[in-house]
Amino acid sequence: MNEPDSWLVDLANKRAKHMVDPGPTFNCRMPIFAFSTEMYKSKVGELEYGHELEFFHKNGAKQVDGPELESFKANYYQLIVDDMTLTLVERVDVHVPILIGLIQGQKITKVRYLLWDDQAPFKADLFARPTDVTMEEVK
Repeated sequence: MNEPDSWLVDLANKRAKHMVDPGPTFNCRMPIFAFSTEMYKSKVGELEYGHELEFFHKNGAKQVDGPELESFKANYYQLIVDDMTLTLVERVDVHVPILIGLIQGQKITKVRYLLWDDQAPFKADLFARPTDVTMEEVK
């Protein structure tokens, strides 16, 4: 995101969607799963980066069993919304998500998180128009 421009990039398929916030308020929303306008406007569209745990707790997610990890302790949550199953893996020591999954019928989409070290140097190119992808303009 580089307001008013934002890009939704799928590096695995080398495709991206470019959106421009028309303003004038520039209210930023960052839904994790917004593959269509309908999904963006649905309950699943309310699941946003930076508010993952809040969304799962607010919507009554159930804590479920998951594999024990060697590196750290994790909590696993599951939530069913609009015939879709959402899963969240939380790293307990720092209370941040490390993985979110979405199951829609036979399709599974996973988002893996890398922890950002706040001591790392700022990389402006991370917020620039992506290259080497097929870009689709979204109206």
